[in-house]
Amino acid sequence: MSRTAYLGPPGTFTQRAAEALSPGDELVPLVTPAAVIAAVAAGEADAGVVPFENSIEGEIAASLDALADVAPEILIVAEQITRVTFTLYRLPGDETPLGTVVSHPAALTQCARFLRQAGVATEASPSTAAACASVAEKAVPGTAALAAPGAGEIYGLVPAATELEDTRGAMTRFVKVGRESPPQTGRDRTAFIIQPPADQPGGLVMILQSFSLRGVNLTAITSRPARDALGNYWFYLECEGHIADDDLRAITMSLLTAGETIRFLGSFPEDPARPEPSRSRDYGSAYRAYRDMVARVAGRAEDSPVPPDY
Repeated sequence: MSRTAYLGPPGTFTQRAAEALSPGDELVPLVTPAAVIAAVAAGEADAGVVPFENSIEGEIAASLDALADVAPEILIVAEQITRVTFTLYRLPGDETPLGTVVSHPAALTQCARFLRQAGVATEASPSTAAACASVAEKAVPGTAALAAPGAGEIYGLVPAATELEDTRGAMTRFVKVGRESPPQTGRDRTAFIIQPPADQPGGLVMILQSFSLRGVNLTAITSRPARDALGNYWFYLECEGHIADDDLRAITMSLLTAGETIRFLGSFPEDPARPEPSRSRDYGSAYRAYRDMVARVAGRAEDSPVPPDY
């Protein structure tokens, strides 16, 4: 039986994603995204699942940095996008006024309005399920955990409030990592880590132009410190398409010959739940937005000039 490591302990959102992305696998909970990815790199697990991006904060740095640190053969091979909602869990019978809420930093951020209005202290935990385990083990009255629905019951806690996220419908993307990218499906994404030469002016512009000139849509770009010297950064880029596509082959070749340091992070099928991107241009909406900008300067939107059609 194949083994898939995931960010645990049991009860995390990541466990649910691992069950969907690796059906039938033995699931192995680990304590950090770095531990999950390192287990795959060491051959201790056949695959790993980690949270990678959410609609509130963007890419999750711990997962991205861990993926950048491991051996080059580790790749993103699949994704799953899931709606995330948070439940507040407390000790059974605890009626002490709420004083501290424990959870993963991303969960605390996504529930910031509730936490601010409640006037409570917060405590970071490696995962939402680990927060439940900590609250149950320490049994401090007035302490609660934010976690996935159903997670607290695993640790003997009871729900005190539900749907506490600031933005209803917030989504988190989980990725599965392995050693071999799947074949093209016709609706794929490809990820790279690219580091321009340190002494090359306009290095990032050249990278972006390479994708633009070929008409390849970049869907994510994140900068992270290279950690070798102040001011040195690498960039995580994700785009539509598969590495075997003609356009991506041409882009990759042009960047390599220009001296860019490129690491391929995998080509993988898009989650079918991801909506098709819209490519339409709505002139009416564009004009109304332009008119509102002018109105903020002139004070009268109706007097703003009508731009020529484009």
